[in-house]
Amino acid sequence: MSKMLLSLFNFNAAKQFLDILQFSFNDSSIEGNLFSHSSNPLLNMCLLYELLLNIIKKFFSLNNVCKTLMNKIIQMSI
Repeated sequence: MSKMLLSLFNFNAAKQFLDILQFSFNDSSIEGNLFSHSSNPLLNMCLLYELLLNIIKKFFSLNNVCKTLMNKIIQMSI
């Protein structure tokens, strides 16, 4: 599924998407949390992790931002 989503992104769109994700990850409130409105937050974390891996493969210059978000996903899932 994340490979299908990857075709929607060019470099600028991926960068904007990551900026929005960073803002959502840093919001500590329940309403602002990215995964709190999901029926299966662990599955969404896995899918987002896979999407970030694919973004790294396509746009390697976004590696640092993606790795930071991936580490936050791992911490949240634990």
